[in-house]
Amino acid sequence: MAITKTIQIDRITDGVLETLEDVVVVERAIDVFIENRKAFSATLSDSSIDLLLIGRLFSEGIIQKATDILQISSVGDRYDVFLRGEGAQALGKRGGSERDPERACENEHKQVPPNTEKKEDAEKYKIERLLSLMKEFLGGAAVFQETGGVHRCGLSDGHTLLFAVDDIGRHNAVDKTIGFSLRQEFDPTDKLLYTSGRTSLDIVVKAWTAGFAGIVSKSAATDLAVETARRHGLLLIGFARGNRCNLYAGENRVEN
Repeated sequence: MAITKTIQIDRITDGVLETLEDVVVVERAIDVFIENRKAFSATLSDSSIDLLLIGRLFSEGIIQKATDILQISSVGDRYDVFLRGEGAQALGKRGGSERDPERACENEHKQVPPNTEKKEDAEKYKIERLLSLMKEFLGGAAVFQETGGVHRCGLSDGHTLLFAVDDIGRHNAVDKTIGFSLRQEFDPTDKLLYTSGRTSLDIVVKAWTAGFAGIVSKSAATDLAVETARRHGLLLIGFARGNRCNLYAGENRVEN
């Protein structure tokens, strides 16, 4: 399925109506079953759905690595995920209930996860290079430039843009990026999440759950996102545009 399609619209300019063709983003709805039990529904862009499922299940604590998933299959809009032995057993202990990430964030931002302790000797990133990578990251956003209807996320090691993906949902795009990192078996501790959208608490929670070193965003950050990033030693950069940015957290992680 294509991620965009052309439709006919009416456009009004200075009071003058004209009929023309426009390109819009295709939105797809899927139902996800884990071990034959309904887990969640999602609306998304029809690309890299396997990566989204890996990232989502990791963020929900259902898997610890990509290889915990035995198989992903689909028929129509139904996606079935089957886990390897230990994962299936762990899911059984959960009683099939799904954690609500929105509600969990309020408590999670007060807890320091084991893989995100602040390290004074952590790798330092050059601001100039991070801004250059943002230009590269946004420059490849062809679907956004054509439609204005998607969010974009990516992964970088501070030197190279390793991955980028678009989705109608910013959380979906983050999950796809986490899924890519897990599938590639990257060491996440020196990786940065790039995003075109605002950085709220739930995005920070996903980033530190994945073990990333920080977030570089084109847009703003919320107060809880800043507070959480500072508490847990993450780099958090916002409004990364042109030759300037806002450094919200992680000043020990960057150098000019």
